[in-house]
Amino acid sequence: MPMRSIRLVALAAALAAAGGCGPHAAPQPMGHFAAAPVATPRPTPDTAVRQTYQRVLDQVAAEPGAVRTRSGLVYRDLSQGSGPAPRESDTVTVRYQVKAPDGRVVEDSTTSGDTVTVALTAIRPCVREAMLRMRVGGVSRFICPWSEEDGGSPAAPAPVVVEATLVAVGQPLPPPGH
Repeated sequence: MPMRSIRLVALAAALAAAGGCGPHAAPQPMGHFAAAPVATPRPTPDTAVRQTYQRVLDQVAAEPGAVRTRSGLVYRDLSQGSGPAPRESDTVTVRYQVKAPDGRVVEDSTTSGDTVTVALTAIRPCVREAMLRMRVGGVSRFICPWSEEDGGSPAAPAPVVVEATLVAVGQPLPPPGH
């Protein structure tokens, strides 16, 4: 499988939620953007991991125009979109770039032009909050804080900075099996 396809499959799985079977089924979640399973205990990060998260959050929050929300999300509009804004029950189609704290690109669909479509109800609360602040055509940069509530980032021992372009907003997916 080509590397680009592997990355897209990984991101789609990371962004999407568990979802039954059939033509509208979403891939199983994994990675740092999936919703945390309710019954799965999450490791508590050590002090170094928490300090790294805080350092990167503070760096992104110091950028001009950055906003730290009540939940701890640090969000910055890089370009305002003029299209519709998503509702919590919608699907979104995005292009993205994910960077490690050292600036190294971890995931990237922006150079290939590939997109990922995912139901907002299926992703981590922090990522959903960022997507709900956008309008189609907009580009934002955001970082999610470590959160015991949504499972933090068990796939990565450090935070990641996401730059996303909201390409489209779609209707909610029907329930699995319909």
